[in-house]
Amino acid sequence: MAKQTAGERRPFWSSVVVGGFMLVSTLVVVGLLAYIPVTQYFEMRGQLAEADAEADALEAARLEAQSKLVDAEKRNAERARCFNTWVPIGEETYVVQGLLTCDD
Repeated sequence: MAKQTAGERRPFWSSVVVGGFMLVSTLVVVGLLAYIPVTQYFEMRGQLAEADAEADALEAARLEAQSKLVDAEKRNAERARCFNTWVPIGEETYVVQGLLTCDD
């Protein structure tokens, strides 16, 4: 490299350095600002998947309990008819001698 004389100046590179620094710092700030919402989004997606799985399990349990309840109500109604002569509202019963009863 040749020696500089008094009239020559070195090229002014500080604008390139400052521009590069501004670009890098802008990218870092944007990345940091985007990091929190993106991580929250993925966390909320995981929680939503867990909640959906739990809701499906609860729905299956509810349907099973409801079917057991309906079966129990039918059994209770049958037992009440046989042993307590219970009749639902709006129905009529007739007793005929010689027919099979609930005990048979």
